[in-house]
Amino acid sequence: MKNIVVISDSHGMLPKDDEFWQLLDEADLIFHLGDGIKDIEKLQSVYKDKLTFVLGNCDSFNSEPFKIVDVEEVRFLLTHGHKFGVKSDLDDLKFECEYQKAQFGLYGHTHKAQVDEWPNVTLINPGSIGYNNSYLYISVVKNKAVYKIVQR
Repeated sequence: MKNIVVISDSHGMLPKDDEFWQLLDEADLIFHLGDGIKDIEKLQSVYKDKLTFVLGNCDSFNSEPFKIVDVEEVRFLLTHGHKFGVKSDLDDLKFECEYQKAQFGLYGHTHKAQVDEWPNVTLINPGSIGYNNSYLYISVVKNKAVYKIVQR
């Protein structure tokens, strides 16, 4: 079993409380979905071996649009979302997930926690850890993933 904490849009406002950092300590993997380059650098210095990140529109204009991460037998597409136009609709992101054979598309950018499910793809936005104090917790066992958006 792998436990994953997914955060996005920290914008220099990562929580400072012990409870949050203990959550990250105990996680097997940490995904940061962009817009918080200084926070990503801080997380990378502490959790280099378990952090995977993508850059957001506030971090870099020349970043790759997504990364694929396989955890046990579940495939995740990680993106900030701005290059897929997620503020307008989720169609482009959904199609890319299907093309990449990713069961989950994880994105940020809108600062709004949201889950959208289709038969082969689930798109999840954890919201903004910086502004809305929300994150996503995922547990993966073999080819199954259970997830919950957590409001702190």
